[in-house]
Amino acid sequence: MDANSYDGDITSKGWELVWSDEFLNNAVDSAYWNHEVNCWGGGNNEQECYVADAKNSFVSNGLLNIVALADNPSGLVGGPENDPP
Repeated sequence: MDANSYDGDITSKGWELVWSDEFLNNAVDSAYWNHEVNCWGGGNNEQECYVADAKNSFVSNGLLNIVALADNPSGLVGGPENDPP
């Protein structure tokens, strides 16, 4: 499908929507979403920490916002044996 010709109607294109989240509340629904908390490179040796902090992921005006910030997180670092379960 050409991205420029998409008309918003997935059913006429043979697609069936099986799940969606409209972010109608003011918080991320923990029944469907969770945070990866990890300072061990996310599985591919990235030089970053994944944290569960409201400044990095939040819902505003019906949109999920995922924000990468230059920060100095505290907590467990140093390898898989030191990361939280």
